[in-house]
Amino acid sequence: FDPLVDFEPIAMIGDVQVVVATHPSLPVKTLSELIAYGKANPGKLTFGSPGFGLMGHIAGELIQRKGGFQMTHVPYRGSAPLATDLLAGIVNVAVDFLPPYIPHVKSGAIRALAVTAEERAPQLPDVPTLSEAGLTGVNASSWYAIVGPKGLPEPISRRISTIVNDYVLSAEG
Repeated sequence: FDPLVDFEPIAMIGDVQVVVATHPSLPVKTLSELIAYGKANPGKLTFGSPGFGLMGHIAGELIQRKGGFQMTHVPYRGSAPLATDLLAGIVNVAVDFLPPYIPHVKSGAIRALAVTAEERAPQLPDVPTLSEAGLTGVNASSWYAIVGPKGLPEPISRRISTIVNDYVLSAEG
């Protein structure tokens, strides 16, 4: 099968933004300062992602390419060990899905420099987007949706969509 032509969308469930976060010992407070620091200190920055080829890894590579600097990629086996190592200062930068970092940013244990979506994260409204921080042309967020086979009868597709949308908009969703 060809996923681009053999499926059709039924309902959007939600999306998850990616955050660029640093350990407070790194002498940067903004994304532009991170880029300048990376350019002035080649080979000294590390960035962790939750694994090779995942959204954090791809977003980190895009940020480096667009910013014209390099960091050494450190792949982790998920967000939990990456967040732990960022908190401990073992890795300088994390590029990862936002949720595990929210309490640490709010407490000041880590610094969020930007989110990689088109809009600010409602959970951290003071953290700019990459575009607002001066790095345009990078949008890396993940979304989740329900799809069905091409040609699914419209009443079935509409019923599933209604159920999903009602749940997503409910207090439980």
